[in-house]
Amino acid sequence: MRIEDTRWGGWLFPAANVFLLVALLLSGGEARAEWVRATGQSLVEFGDEQQALARAKDEALREAAFRLQARVASEETVENGVLTDSRLTVSSKARAREVRVVSERFEGDYALVTIEADMVESGLCEGSEAQGLRKRVAVSGFPLAHPSGAELGGLYDAERALPEYLYQRLLTGDSVEPLAITQRQLYTDVRNAPTVAEADNALHRSSALAQELDVQFVVSGVIRDLGPVDPDAWGTSILDRWKRGLGVGNRDRRFALDLVVHDGFSGSPIMERRYQTHAEWDAVKTASVGFMSPGFMQTAYGQAVKTLLDQAASEIGSELRCQPFMTRITRVDGDQIYVNAGAASGLRPGQAMSIYRRFEFLDAPGSGYELQPTQTQLEIDQVHPEFARGRLPVQAGQRNIQKEDVAIIW
Repeated sequence: MRIEDTRWGGWLFPAANVFLLVALLLSGGEARAEWVRATGQSLVEFGDEQQALARAKDEALREAAFRLQARVASEETVENGVLTDSRLTVSSKARAREVRVVSERFEGDYALVTIEADMVESGLCEGSEAQGLRKRVAVSGFPLAHPSGAELGGLYDAERALPEYLYQRLLTGDSVEPLAITQRQLYTDVRNAPTVAEADNALHRSSALAQELDVQFVVSGVIRDLGPVDPDAWGTSILDRWKRGLGVGNRDRRFALDLVVHDGFSGSPIMERRYQTHAEWDAVKTASVGFMSPGFMQTAYGQAVKTLLDQAASEIGSELRCQPFMTRITRVDGDQIYVNAGAASGLRPGQAMSIYRRFEFLDAPGSGYELQPTQTQLEIDQVHPEFARGRLPVQAGQRNIQKEDVAIIW
């Protein structure tokens, strides 16, 4: 598809764009409407110009959805369950209320269709077949930005206990298939992570980790703050003890978490949010309770943190529910294709998957991939717990479909 906005350029789909092109969703609350012009292109095969024009129009509609929706804001901060600021928001839910064909033309072996579409945001992803499939997600460790803040109550195990709790919560949902790797961390410079200074490094590491573990997404983050609001309230002087005895010291404790979800194929972040709260730490000063332990959960602070993490897990599930379902091709045999997802992910016989060729930038190895549509559908005919097999309408070699290419359900 030709992308008219020169920021993206080229004839191939940049991988980060592909993951967000979810168009023509059916229902939900409409937040914003806009007329969008976009151009799609498709190869003319076997002389069938009308079929090529139809495919090009579909590509243009997907591009129109992306042009409306894939936008980045400044920061998103959730404090005590309330959105107070915004940092990074990528939305991928849009539908067309009206479509006008501006032009249809042919350039060489390609059909090009330019449309104008009245696109509206949709609050839900109903109508997307991918929403019923479980995407594989790895949950990595969350380093402590300031370990001294964990001293009170001995919360040093938060680096692994926090992501372990998120993993357990995601496990109870129906939109992801989580994997806990809490011993692995994405960020080498915790002070700057996951901000711009560490963005490129995290992009490369998340993509490499996703390929190693064969997952579609990687959840990571940094625990920014576990410290007391008023350190003097926990001091050892006679005055501090006297204040504690009278209950006049501020015994609240802060909690701040930066959370990021990376797309595993491109490494690009698709969700980035800050969660923060504060509540009373009403445990004994000398007690070493550990993070998310029974003793921790008996404190007002523990309950506040649990509520916030439950919200984070719910929002991860909701965000990934509306993302396309993507999986690697693991074997090619004539017209038979094997993919690295099966019944555990929700695949069923009869489902169709779109095949995309995967290209690496030769002049920048490790910087991500581009995906090129083959205009070829794979029909699943055999499903096993962890893999599935399907058939193409042609031999894979005719479309240059190979192992490590990608199958997608929108």
